[in-house]
Amino acid sequence: MLGFELKRAFGSRFFAAAVIIGCTITVSDIFGIFDFLHISGDYPPSLYQYWIGTEFRSLQNTLYFMLAPVLAALPFADSYSFDRRGYIKQICSRTDRKKYLAAKYFSVLASGGLAFVLPLIINFLAVACICPALPPQAAPGTFSVYENGFLSVLFIKRPLLYCGFYVLYDFILAGLLATVSLTAALFVKNRLAVLLSPFIVYLLWSAVTNGADIASLNVYNLLRASQGFSPKPTALTVTAVPAALFLLTFPLYFIKGSRDDII
Repeated sequence: MLGFELKRAFGSRFFAAAVIIGCTITVSDIFGIFDFLHISGDYPPSLYQYWIGTEFRSLQNTLYFMLAPVLAALPFADSYSFDRRGYIKQICSRTDRKKYLAAKYFSVLASGGLAFVLPLIINFLAVACICPALPPQAAPGTFSVYENGFLSVLFIKRPLLYCGFYVLYDFILAGLLATVSLTAALFVKNRLAVLLSPFIVYLLWSAVTNGADIASLNVYNLLRASQGFSPKPTALTVTAVPAALFLLTFPLYFIKGSRDDII
């Protein structure tokens, strides 16, 4: 069941569309680097300074991370809403419904997470062809992760591992955002509303956290490895937000989905 759902997710034309849209944004960000290569400063341009994950000044950076829930939801997040129109009856007559629900949840999470991080990885590789992987230096102050930042020591000593951590973290967080649609599909029949539900939750979450002056709990901020906000994230906030998303989506989706009449 899981293999079949993953095949549906990654074979979808919407998965390809999400990756293409994401790559269009992240690749276009690269052209701005050439404006800075000729400028002499305290430190030569570095991969870890201009990768879209760790730079925070460009329009493309803002746009890409603002569209995170849309890119994550596009590949497969509304598939449960589609399946409820009749397909789910055929599936659940051949296999256990709980296995189907679990496979659906994981496939939505995996496809959404991968659709979001693939353009980040492509941007990283492209910037690496332009800028050398010079290690970050704390003294010049040209890098976006400061000494009081989350995992700042790792960023200074092992910047590649730091970037790898954030790619994995973004995969999980973006995938969990996509699963919001699964819960929404239990209550809303309109597929467009289901597809946009992660973005709506994303905006509301940002409004509440910004209004309460708790930027370290803002999903938009947590997705960005640049940490260009205050207060900085901590191990608690980095784990609490994805845990909250999981607890807000999976239990309700799984319990109600198991009990709903599909006949």
